[in-house]
Amino acid sequence: MRTHEGLGPLKTAAAVAARLGIDLEQHRSCPLRDRCLAETDLVVGFEDAHAAAAVEVGGASPEHVFLLLELPELLESLSPRDPRDAIAELHRLRTSAGRRSRVVAVPDPVGEPEQVFAEIARVIDAVTWTLATALLPGRNAVSALQSAE
Repeated sequence: MRTHEGLGPLKTAAAVAARLGIDLEQHRSCPLRDRCLAETDLVVGFEDAHAAAAVEVGGASPEHVFLLLELPELLESLSPRDPRDAIAELHRLRTSAGRRSRVVAVPDPVGEPEQVFAEIARVIDAVTWTLATALLPGRNAVSALQSAE
């Protein structure tokens, strides 16, 4: 997976984000650097190519790499525990049930109407809010959509 450095956000993505109160105008793409994720506790990708690059290029531990859409089911089974142990527990749940093969990627909205970008933003927001709430209990996770609606 190749990323060109310094690219700004897609105009449609920036417009949808702006309506949610999120300013993406300063965001720029940045390719993974060799082993830049080696010490990372959690990496979340939208598709298999993201996860593979996180491991192969970024040096992330495969046990710490998840696809966004595999997290909701795993998080439902996560027992309340020390957040530092939660990533290992998520990996254990994933491997014990063989769930990885059923995971779908977040659809790439490039070329789609703004409505598709907005729906994907809702999915990303819901899953990341659930993830933050599960991993950081009692910390008042914030939803971009809840504050924008």
